[in-house]
Amino acid sequence: MRTYIEERRLFNAVKQISEHPFTRGQMSSVAEHWGYSSYVVFNRAVRRQFGVPPISLFQSLGSGQRQASEPTVSIQVSN
Repeated sequence: MRTYIEERRLFNAVKQISEHPFTRGQMSSVAEHWGYSSYVVFNRAVRRQFGVPPISLFQSLGSGQRQASEPTVSIQVSN
């Protein structure tokens, strides 16, 4: 049960960041909102789950187009 709650919290935080990924301070404030004690702790959780740091999940969004060689992360959040 604990793992499920931690995954839901992480997915919800990542989903919220994806709505405005390049807003200054967005990742830190979202991490705090979802109960992570710091951005560092959130960063570690994202790396464990997705294998990349949080910013890497959203870099292709900033370029406007995704290159064919870039990985895609699919996140499904159910409420």
